[in-house]
Amino acid sequence: MQFKLIFVFSLLIFIPNSFSNPVIGQKTLVYAWNYVNYTFQTQEETDEYFNNKYYENVFVAGVKVDSFGRYFVTTPRWKEGIPATLGIVITDAEDNLYIQPYPSWEMNKLGDPNALQSVLGFEIDNQDRIWILDQGKCNGSAAINGSIKLLIYDLKTDNLIQKYVFSESEASLSNSFLNDIVVDVVDGFGYISDSGLPLVEGDELDGGILVYDFNKNTAKRVLNHQTCTQNSSLWISINGEHVYHDQPMETGADGIALSPDRTVLVFCPLTSRTNYRINTEYLKNWKLNDNELVQHVVSMPKLSASDGLAFGNNSVLFVTGLETSSIYSYDNPIQNPSKFEILTSDTQSMLWPDTIGFDHQGNIVVVSNQLHKFLMNELVFNLTNPMDFINFRIWKIYADCDSYLFYSSPQPSSTSSSSSSNTVRNVFIALTAVFAVGFIFLLINQFRLHRKYKPRRMFSPETNSLLN
Repeated sequence: MQFKLIFVFSLLIFIPNSFSNPVIGQKTLVYAWNYVNYTFQTQEETDEYFNNKYYENVFVAGVKVDSFGRYFVTTPRWKEGIPATLGIVITDAEDNLYIQPYPSWEMNKLGDPNALQSVLGFEIDNQDRIWILDQGKCNGSAAINGSIKLLIYDLKTDNLIQKYVFSESEASLSNSFLNDIVVDVVDGFGYISDSGLPLVEGDELDGGILVYDFNKNTAKRVLNHQTCTQNSSLWISINGEHVYHDQPMETGADGIALSPDRTVLVFCPLTSRTNYRINTEYLKNWKLNDNELVQHVVSMPKLSASDGLAFGNNSVLFVTGLETSSIYSYDNPIQNPSKFEILTSDTQSMLWPDTIGFDHQGNIVVVSNQLHKFLMNELVFNLTNPMDFINFRIWKIYADCDSYLFYSSPQPSSTSSSSSSNTVRNVFIALTAVFAVGFIFLLINQFRLHRKYKPRRMFSPETNSLLN
């Protein structure tokens, strides 16, 4: 009887925990760095990196996760001495973090236009193909001929599937800044944001959108020098401090997101508090010029300047808030772009939320890299006690969805779907608890009846024996 009661009470504890899910917005730290280290091939390479303090020139920018659970990150070559620009995060036996260059050290060789020169944005699609954008420009210099390109690899075989080198008219060697990419694997298109950052300070931005046709291996530049791709300069403040102390920021088209049904492209200049959208049917029409395309662009005001944008497969739009250190979710961004919720916010450990990816387990993944402090050389690097000064983090935040690339059919929004599933789960747990409690009372009652009617044997202290 005692065993049965213990079993029932264990059941009461086990069942609710078995069916519990993370809470929407629950934030978990995946990786944290003070400085970035690589899987160097020789001791000489390691010594050069650390003796010259090149690790102070490296920051973690983009992040995506493949179907194998591998975290890919980018470390753009915006400063001197950066060994590789794209890699996979790995750990050793002591849980030390390293970046293993992808696809190889050779394909990250600086100065080779055929290799990766400086990668910021990339995408991993639902077929485990990685679409890599090479900015070409390194350490504040113009890109070398042939280096601004798009490479597509098969992550299952590490073989190159396709390569496209952008022409000077599509992406200038001196003034382009290929920022991010989203892909339509059904129709075979890639949409790329170009921030258009000029090398010469004071020159005009050269923002635009690049449309890439995978099937024809061609591209075209659209919405060039439009308000939607290079909004005015903006004073961006984080925790009460301006990003640039002496002047406002000015950056063109940056964040970019594709709706899961592939019909709407959302994008924004970084220095803007407005998102913009356009139906992709117009972008795929090679006959339309910019004057015609801009007539189809719709503005969508927002609360904060943003860096990363991403659609989930539930049609929720996730937007990073640079000025509020937050992630926002828009359940219906097309019909109701002003309605949003704060998915998570952290003004201490989520400074400059950058790229958004998905881990295919219901979470979005976000890099927070304090880019504003990195650009101003204000980060603290400490080789002795690195975890006392965490500079770069990768978070996963539960959102109950996957990437836009894993869309299959119309689904309810994140909030409504999670509420529905939580309601069903809670009802099930409640019914289980009622059943278990009733079962306990039944067992107790049977036990009492058994005790009441069972013949008793009495003990005689005089004879030290049992009496019948």
